[in-house]
Amino acid sequence: MKDIPVNHGVRFTRARRSLEGLSVGDAFGEQFFIRGFEMRIEQRQTLRGPWYYTDDTEMGISICSVGRAMAGRSGRRILPEKENLQC
Repeated sequence: MKDIPVNHGVRFTRARRSLEGLSVGDAFGEQFFIRGFEMRIEQRQTLRGPWYYTDDTEMGISICSVGRAMAGRSGRRILPEKENLQC
């Protein structure tokens, strides 16, 4: 395992990248809770966008926001609101 950076800016850049990956994976996985997903799997198709993330991503955003606030920074969200984040 690599050393954890001391610089909070580097940490939060990594956290944001992780959240972006989480939101894309979350939105992708959500497609398989919609009727007809078996056929899409067989045909290796995805739904047309936009894809929206779920409460799983919201929890990750909340955890990072608390971490940011505890690091002495503002507690504002580090990703846009759900309505503005599309894959």
